[in-house]
Parts: sequence; C-alpha cells; structure tokens
Amino acid sequence: MIVKIFKYDKKNKEWTINTKKKYDIIYCDTPNTFKMKKTGAGFKSGAESKYPVMDLDQICALPVDKIAKPNALLFLWVQTPISGGTSNNIGDPILDSWKFHFRSKLYWDKMSIGMGSDFRNQVEELWYARRGTIKALHMTRQSNVVRHKRVGHSVKPDVFRKIIEDCAIKQFGKNVKMIELFARKAPFRRKWDYFGNQLH
Repeated sequence: MIVKIFKYDKKNKEWTINTKKKYDIIYCDTPNTFKMKKTGAGFKSGAESKYPVMDLDQICALPVDKIAKPNALLFLWVQTPISGGTSNNIGDPILDSWKFHFRSKLYWDKMSIGMGSDFRNQVEELWYARRGTIKALHMTRQSNVVRHKRVGHSVKPDVFRKIIEDCAIKQFGKNVKMIELFARKAPFRRKWDYFGNQLH
C-alpha cells in the first residue's frame, strides 16, 4: 500500500508526521546528493539527474524515529563512496538522528564494475540497525554477500526485501508491520507499506 506518512511544513520548514502507524521494520534507500562529477563531463552524475535528492541534514531531519515502534529494525542502503571514514560518512549521522544502533551489514555484489574515484565500485552496503530489546537475528543460512546483477539506476533487487521479510517474521511474527521509505518502484509485496514521491 502506498502511504503518505511524512508531510513538509513549508512555514516552519520541518517534516511532520501524517500517520498514526508504527512499524517494526523500516527499509530505506535515501535520495542522497553526490558532489562527484562524471569524468570528462560537465553535468552531475547519478541520482540528481534522475529524481529529487536531499542533503544529509534534510535526511536526518526526517522524523523516522516517530514511525518506528520501540523495538524495531532498520535496513538502510549506504552507497560505498559515502560510507565509512570520518569526513564522508552518511550512515552514522542518519542512525543517530533516527535513534537506531548499528549492528551489521549486507553487501550487494553487482557482478560488474561501476564508477569510483579511487577504486571502481562493485558493491553497495545495506546497513542493519536496531532499537529497543531486539535479539540477535541468527540468520545462520544467510551470507552477508548477495550476488545479483544491476536492475536499473537506484533500483534494488527484490531479493533483499525477501531477506528482510525472513528477518522480520523471525523477530516479530506473521503480523509484522513493514515500510519501505523512498521507494522508486513498489513491488507491492504483501505486508509492506511504501512511501516515495515517484510512486503512483
């Protein structure tokens, strides 16, 4: 189901909650800005040419913690060029602002080389975080590396939603409440809500 859970208050310049729903699982692919330029070209590459983007402060300001249950899991995509380090880290500030604690990562091996300023990127990171009194997942049959070909700009393979569903049901049971934030395309899997300005 497509939901409009956040609303931007232009007068007060802040995001407000537009729902009373609370979720056990939050899956998010934030529309980050990139300051890199394509080699030899004069236009901005990637996300900014495809859809509206947000800077880190805008992303952190989203009241995601208000739609999460006290015990909840967050799965957050963090692109390799902006993960890790101290000056170029986007994952940790988001987790802090949304009141989640980092636990682990899944790696999407795209099976082909992409762009990169130092090394050319072939993987993308899906950070796993949690809040409250959540037990370890013990997904003993699940590798932290998932190999799947690219499926379009910023489109993530559906296999990751299946992995998240398996984690969710194991933790919360069959009545788990899940939402995908900034969804580009809604596959309309059962049990999911979807939020994103590209959905119709």
